Amino acid sequence: MFQKGFSTILVVVIMLVVVVGGVFTWQYWPEQVEQEPVEDITSNWQTYRDQGYNIEIKYPKDMGMQQIDAGQGITSRGLVFKTSYTDQENITGLSMFFQSFDMEGVMREAINIDSETEIIIDGVVGSEIKGIDQAGQMVDEIWLKQNDLIFILKRKHQEISDQMISTFKFINKEIATRRIQLYYHNTIADDDGNGFMKCDPDSVLPVEREIPVTITPIQDTIKLLLKNEFSLREKDEGFSSELPLSGVELSGVNLESGVLTLSFNDPNHVLNGGSCRVGILRAEVTKTALQFPEVEQIKFKPEFSYFQP
Repeated sequence: MFQKGFSTILVVVIMLVVVVGGVFTWQYWPEQVEQEPVEDITSNWQTYRDQGYNIEIKYPKDMGMQQIDAGQGITSRGLVFKTSYTDQENITGLSMFFQSFDMEGVMREAINIDSETEIIIDGVVGSEIKGIDQAGQMVDEIWLKQNDLIFILKRKHQEISDQMISTFKFINKEIATRRIQLYYHNTIADDDGNGFMKCDPDSVLPVEREIPVTITPIQDTIKLLLKNEFSLREKDEGFSSELPLSGVELSGVNLESGVLTLSFNDPNHVLNGGSCRVGILRAEVTKTALQFPEVEQIKFKPEFSYFQP
């Protein structure tokens, strides 16, 4: 009897636990909200395509496009996208003007620039400029350099302007590049005259390369250094390096107040060992990084983890 009663009580307790647990779960379990796909509001917009300037941009169906050719001046040639909802209300979404490279100085003199930040549109690095012009008007512009021209995108209606800018593309665009230097050990310069290496950091000399213009030039340069891709001519001139090293990758780059902190993945611990070799390796990395004027000092993280004898 006791066992039968105990079993009954146990079953009741289990059922209560299940019921209470179910109610609790129903009340407090996060509601699963099905994510609806984000609608691309520009999908049914008109497309303006200019083969002369090699550009393409979309604009709302209720907007018109007006070409401007005023002859001389900073904003002499361009396009204005605008619409009139009523006779009294006229909304300009975006203005776009074209200028030659040599006008940049004049353009800058015409604006009291409050801020200038880098921005990337369709893979091209440009400048987002805010300030006041000589007439006292607010300036909110994006300058993009491509095909020997400066493309000036003037925001008018913030929301519409940004939506239009998100569709801006260059057709057959040129990839902008910048020239950088990679520093490597030169065995000819390091020879003591008797066939022995002096392990002199001064024998770590530059070779030139070109890399695409991005907002991470230091990171891109160090990564290219680690690959060590010499030409036959550079090898004949005495350049050599232990790089690339097995497993070594750049894992972090941080520049703050002139101090550049570099972090590496080094699973095989090949960045340490031997005062001569690590001295040369360290010189290759530091000299390559110090070519950038914004870098005043270099640290490695974790500290004392790399380039130790």
